[in-house]
Amino acid sequence: MNILEALKECFAENGIEINDMDEELELDSIQYISLIVAIEQKFEKEYPEELLEERTVLTFNKFYEDVKKINNI
Repeated sequence: MNILEALKECFAENGIEINDMDEELELDSIQYISLIVAIEQKFEKEYPEELLEERTVLTFNKFYEDVKKINNI
């Protein structure tokens, strides 16, 4: 499974529907934490604090770029 498919699976498992990869996600704090935990478990990597602290617009693409960074891709 590639990163894109695995990440989509994390979103689906958390009940987050992706219609547009650049659409701003409206996640509450519980959804955000649950998603981060799911990503960490799926990729067996810790989500770096510096990426968690970024106050940018959250989109699927943002998470995708983060996961690529975490996996050195």
